[in-house]
Amino acid sequence: MNQINSDLLADYLSVTGALKIGDFTLSSGVYSPYYLDLRLLPSYPLIFDRICDLYIDIMTEKGLDYDLICGVPTAGLSFSAVIANRLLRPLIYVRSQKKSYGTGRKIEGIFAPGMRVLLIDDLITSGGSIIAIATALREDECHVENVLVLIDRLQGGKENLAAERLQLSAVIDIVQLITAIYRQVESGKSNLMTKEEYHKIMEYIGKQNG
Repeated sequence: MNQINSDLLADYLSVTGALKIGDFTLSSGVYSPYYLDLRLLPSYPLIFDRICDLYIDIMTEKGLDYDLICGVPTAGLSFSAVIANRLLRPLIYVRSQKKSYGTGRKIEGIFAPGMRVLLIDDLITSGGSIIAIATALREDECHVENVLVLIDRLQGGKENLAAERLQLSAVIDIVQLITAIYRQVESGKSNLMTKEEYHKIMEYIGKQNG
């Protein structure tokens, strides 16, 4: 991602409060000095619209090949629904459990064996939920190879996906994002984090990749 887009995304996440600095426990139980709440973004239509453009730019840049789009519940669905509509591509999603009523389906939407599915989510940490979705689709004979997220937290997700024959593309990674925000702090444009918090986050990221 070029610096202009990195700075824009840094602006968006700062303005919306989607990036929070502090002491947090992730859903995995792991500690983190920052938290990304990207579920807030659809509440800011103009910003959300531009962020969906960034997803589409990466899809074009990477030449991703797919027949339909699958949103990863729940946060990934809001992005994938808009992107699929913009590109006039079919959208599906996978339930966490099969319905116990009606059709009893686990995969919602129209698909057929052999179709190429692009998975879209908001971010990736370890990649567990994405792998579970890919496994369910493969069980129904869909071809799943590519995954696209807005932010890669650089906590092993890319490597875990690769082990499952899944290739990850991200609009931005956390190092690029934090660096862009700290540039704004140094220029006086932002007060989202202190110098000490910046170094604490970068040290944390380094340990996660170590």
